[in-house]
Amino acid sequence: MRRLSRGWMGRWGYGGVLLGAVMVTAGCVWDDASSTSSGGPTSPPIASATIDTDATLADIVPGQGVGVFVEYAAGGRWKVRVACDTVYSGEPCQFDVILSSDEGRAPRLTEALELESNDQLITDPQEGIRLYSVTGSDLDGFAAVAPAGASQLLDSYLDGQPESRFIYWVGDGALHRGSPTNPLRLIPSSP
Repeated sequence: MRRLSRGWMGRWGYGGVLLGAVMVTAGCVWDDASSTSSGGPTSPPIASATIDTDATLADIVPGQGVGVFVEYAAGGRWKVRVACDTVYSGEPCQFDVILSSDEGRAPRLTEALELESNDQLITDPQEGIRLYSVTGSDLDGFAAVAPAGASQLLDSYLDGQPESRFIYWVGDGALHRGSPTNPLRLIPSSP
């Protein structure tokens, strides 16, 4: 089994984790409903969070921590990058990240970002963009465009398992880490 380091924000210690949990909880909205009217189980509702328009995540250090980093810029421009803790773990991370829409407003790929020959981008005009990446001491990712202001869903898998703890974005003026659901619905603060 792969060992995960304390990650990108590890220098903040337990206080940073607690603060991060408070920030994520404050920025997300979800419903506790766990069954249908017929009494059968349902999937948990998808958490929603605001992503600040034109905010950037500039302090990403490749190889120093695990993360899926999401940015949104005015006009519907999205950027998704992944990083691993290879410097500490000695192992690469296998990411499977999907950017899509449940509103029929799927993103369109505009650019592959620093991908190697073993990385793969799959695009579907109706479904969205899927990145398969084996990431070591670098950043891998993609840029996309969607209708301005349209929310997007982000699914994140790490080493074959659903993993939403390492999603980072800026929303309501604060850095957020992690999501209570996978996928996470990101809603731009302005188009």
